[in-house]
Amino acid sequence: LFRQAGDSTAGQFGSGQDELRRALADREFVLFFQPKANMRTGRIFGAEALLRWRRGNGDGVPPPVVLAGIERLGMHHRFNQWLFMTTGRIARELIDAGVDISLSVNISANDLVDVELPDLLEQSLKVWNVEPRRIQIEITETSMVQETETVRTVLHRLRGLGFELAVDDFGTGFSSMSNLKNMPVQEVKIDQSFVRNILNSKRDQEITGSMIRLSHRLGFTVVAEGVESERIAGLLAEMGCDRLQGFLFSPAIAVDAFIAWFKQRAAKIAVGQRTN
Repeated sequence: LFRQAGDSTAGQFGSGQDELRRALADREFVLFFQPKANMRTGRIFGAEALLRWRRGNGDGVPPPVVLAGIERLGMHHRFNQWLFMTTGRIARELIDAGVDISLSVNISANDLVDVELPDLLEQSLKVWNVEPRRIQIEITETSMVQETETVRTVLHRLRGLGFELAVDDFGTGFSSMSNLKNMPVQEVKIDQSFVRNILNSKRDQEITGSMIRLSHRLGFTVVAEGVESERIAGLLAEMGCDRLQGFLFSPAIAVDAFIAWFKQRAAKIAVGQRTN
């Protein structure tokens, strides 16, 4: 639809805009969920919401391409309204199903200049009667965050409302650490580009270990993304990582499948605890 994210899309925005609007109106956008596990207990405590869009012709569109199109067409505010309301609805669905976890949603550096962002989130929780502790906000593109009065106000309002804040893809931007020290965040997520190679790359091991140690010194909880094997999980445990996310547990799946998966896993853990 938009070729590659970042490429010129001249001549395509007319039909692209119409298709994106129809996708929102017709509920073609859906959220899939990838679980996040506690390193020490193995308990699933949360899940990250990941965007999926399959066009009318059956073709899937990569999320970065979708988001680039939304940004270029000036539909970001409207998309966030859909995202937050959908997340609130699914959070309520999980609560009603007895799935006691939090959901993480991604916002970009550009979103932090929208003074209405905290209001959109608060409204969605009121509509679905969901507590702020059920929603975590993951901030992407942190190297692009400008420390302005507006950004500070938005971040502190989010914290004041009770949302937990996390920095996504940590380590990929040269200014991530300088920005991090001034942001009221509680969690950092180490980018999967470091985690996936730690068994074979001494450099990635050193970088990952250093990020974990430094984050702990600053009082942050650490999540490792892209965990695909028990060996990687074991090495991360030795490094002191707190939480894990990746294919070792599950790929991102639709909410109904996630609920079934969560309950099956919880039942297995309960059986294991009774037999030990």
